[in-house]
Amino acid sequence: MEKLDFLHDYLLSCTIGQGKMVEGFKNIYYKTNEDLISLCLSVDFYQKDVLSVLASSDQVFCARLLDAKSVDTFDFNRLTLYYYYLRIWSIKYKNSLYPQIYNGNKWLKELLKLVKPENELEDMALL
Repeated sequence: MEKLDFLHDYLLSCTIGQGKMVEGFKNIYYKTNEDLISLCLSVDFYQKDVLSVLASSDQVFCARLLDAKSVDTFDFNRLTLYYYYLRIWSIKYKNSLYPQIYNGNKWLKELLKLVKPENELEDMALL
């Protein structure tokens, strides 16, 4: 992704954050609506290559937890990538499985101050 893509996505997320609808970017799932326990326990992930929808990232974390060899993702909504990083950072820096996005901006601002990007994509997502 180019820097211009990240800027475009940032502006989209600001618009959505103000409660406005943007065609093609209306659904970002906070958490899965599936029964992941039943689903994941019925599939052998051990050392498998997995392709999963990104969505809330729950499916990705589940596959990794169950020792998938690799997990690749796709999603129609590019903004799910940023939510994925919010999830990673929430877990890593706040010991919280889900970002506390309903508690206002204070929690989010505190989280983002703690982030130390480990790669270029993570660095771009933090911008």
